[in-house]
Amino acid sequence: MRKREWTDQRYGKQNRQSGSAHRFRLLILLLMFCMSALLLPSKPVHAEETDSSLIRMERMYNPNSSEHFYTADQNEKKYLVSLGWQYEGIGWFAPHQGDPVYRLYNPNAGDHHYTLSEKERDKLVSLGWRYEQIGWYSAKDKKVPLYRQYNPNAKAGAHNFTTSRKENDVLVSLGWRAEGISWYAEKEGIPVDGSLRALHVSGTKLLDENNREVVLQGYSTFGLNYMPQYVDERVFQFVKNQMHGQAIRLALYTQEYGGYCSGGNQAELEALIDKGVRLAKQNNLYVIIDWHILSDGNPMIHLNEAKAFFSKMADRYKNVKHVLYEICNEPNGVDWATVKNYANQIIHIIRARDPNGVILVGTPTWSQDVDVAARDPLQGYSNIMYTLHFYAATHKEGICNKLIAAHAAGLPVFVSEFGISSADGNGSLDPASGDAWIQLLDDYHISRIGWALSNKNEASALFTPGSGIPPTLSDLSASGQWFEKIYQARASEDPIPDQLDQPDQPDSSDAQTPEQPGSKDAKVQLTASNSWQSNGRTFTQYMLTIENPGSTPLKNWDAEAVFDGEIRIENSWNAEVSASGNTLKFTPLSWNAEIPAGGKVDSIGVIVSSTKSVHASVHLN
Repeated sequence: MRKREWTDQRYGKQNRQSGSAHRFRLLILLLMFCMSALLLPSKPVHAEETDSSLIRMERMYNPNSSEHFYTADQNEKKYLVSLGWQYEGIGWFAPHQGDPVYRLYNPNAGDHHYTLSEKERDKLVSLGWRYEQIGWYSAKDKKVPLYRQYNPNAKAGAHNFTTSRKENDVLVSLGWRAEGISWYAEKEGIPVDGSLRALHVSGTKLLDENNREVVLQGYSTFGLNYMPQYVDERVFQFVKNQMHGQAIRLALYTQEYGGYCSGGNQAELEALIDKGVRLAKQNNLYVIIDWHILSDGNPMIHLNEAKAFFSKMADRYKNVKHVLYEICNEPNGVDWATVKNYANQIIHIIRARDPNGVILVGTPTWSQDVDVAARDPLQGYSNIMYTLHFYAATHKEGICNKLIAAHAAGLPVFVSEFGISSADGNGSLDPASGDAWIQLLDDYHISRIGWALSNKNEASALFTPGSGIPPTLSDLSASGQWFEKIYQARASEDPIPDQLDQPDQPDSSDAQTPEQPGSKDAKVQLTASNSWQSNGRTFTQYMLTIENPGSTPLKNWDAEAVFDGEIRIENSWNAEVSASGNTLKFTPLSWNAEIPAGGKVDSIGVIVSSTKSVHASVHLN
């Protein structure tokens, strides 16, 4: 079986340099924003609703210009992400009505500006800025401020807007000028958490270290011995930002020409693995180290080489959260007993060095016989999954039934290679069968890795023959276009839950403890501002408010919230939050450790999850 570093000619290559490169960057940004401006609606750009009372304001980041961009329009968000902008989550939630925030566009520098001030709007228009109507509204109750900062050294994207006082203070410490409050949000947003978490296996599912279910979608390289050029920072950026990938598979052929066990330069191939692991981490991608047996068929042929290789890999990456090991790509011509014998020996080697890393085990008949493995699985190990490979134009109901049987038996399956071509990597494409396969994988929550990052003249290659690096969306083959469309529809923007559109309204809890010397009237309140269900758990977002109406400062405060049920911290901001049993402790950061007389702190948040709805009481220590 055979098996985008994003760039767009309208957008330009990623460039971290300064000086002479800056003019080029500005020119590209101008072209990009001209395209963006053509897509803008003629009416005010407000309104992708998340529930009946809030508008979700999306935040993106341009790694070329360091500019942040904000929009309520989901089509505009998707367009900019397709050009390489990085999605950073919900910046804040805006009201449907209130004071208008005006949006302007600079056709010379190629950036946008937003202001509540009609005077500032009119002044910028007089200087050549283009008025783009009302972007959103500022909340009249003025509870959640958005702080505005100005970078005096930037030529484009000179302003930043954030609800986070901490972000404001960090930028000011770096030389930005604090310009006060720009407008007000209805409530704070939810940022994307891009950190890679350690994975583990539970039942048939892949979970992260917070026990949240993970379904990875990604792409495999072609053989590293054949196409080493795809282990490139720009390719990995393209996979992450434009092909909606979350994982990269590094295919290390063993037997083929120039393979690891057939005369290839082992030091150079291992260096490619190291580079791929590093680039994956830089781009927040999981990475699979694939011992890619194929023509050798029987994994026992190169058992000693595999032992030595995985001994090195596990020693090297035992503490690296984003690495998975695939120990035999496609066993063929051998039975499950032989593969199982090999797997037991290799897993023992890995586990002696890396007790927890996820290991993918191939199955007979080119990794199709998962039903056979399900009848006699490996024993005595945790975090083991079994691989299924399919090519939709060849593999139909028979292989589907194998997966159905294996899943029913409780076998954890990982599709580490698939495509919509024939099994030889060529022939006609069958996207309809591919769609049906994807639906089955979705139903079972199974991770999937597409074949392959290659411009080879064959149907399964994701790029057209002759296309180069960095790749662009225009370089995608018919197969690549199918993958981009399928993966985009399933792209995760974790930790924003699917149920966010219709949140529950739980009861809020508050308590008062005027115990702090020097500020006996201090008040503390913990308010549940949002709640949703995901994977059998209830997630609740709380905001902590501390008011000091007294005549002296409240210094070095800390607060505790006691819940009436089991809870787990999922996220927190603007304070150090720790858990002990059912109690959360809030410890201030340096910038909010002192609350002046008559002042308050109201931007501290935490998201907890529980198996049922919980309530809390809160007090100051």
